[in-house]
Amino acid sequence: MAYWTIYVTTILVIEFQISRWVYNNIKHLQTVIERNRDANVPFDVQYLDIESMNSKKDFTIDRIHFPELNQYVSQLNQEGIKIVIILDLGMIDDHQDYYAPTIEGIQEDVFIQWKHEQTLIRGACWSREVFLPGNNK
Repeated sequence: MAYWTIYVTTILVIEFQISRWVYNNIKHLQTVIERNRDANVPFDVQYLDIESMNSKKDFTIDRIHFPELNQYVSQLNQEGIKIVIILDLGMIDDHQDYYAPTIEGIQEDVFIQWKHEQTLIRGACWSREVFLPGNNK
């Protein structure tokens, strides 16, 4: 495992990477990538942040603003461009709306709790309440 971590880190260090926040939609992302290509900006890695996610929920895709994201990522991969999705550490306190990562995290006791009350500690990330993973033992 340590070898894998070092190997991946080393590869990403020597590549050209583009990171930017707030691509409004897939057309905006495509326009920025094409503009960089047209200007001969070298890049091997494209980052996507929470704007590509449904309601800023990790492990989801905003199907309204990024409807063909899977196909576009596949196309970029074929062209040698790697995609890195930036994930936020906190899981949205949205377990009433069946957000699987939050529900499973609660069931598996992975979120930080108040020691004396045995209730989950809520934090804040991007103006929303989140549960943060941690060791309760």
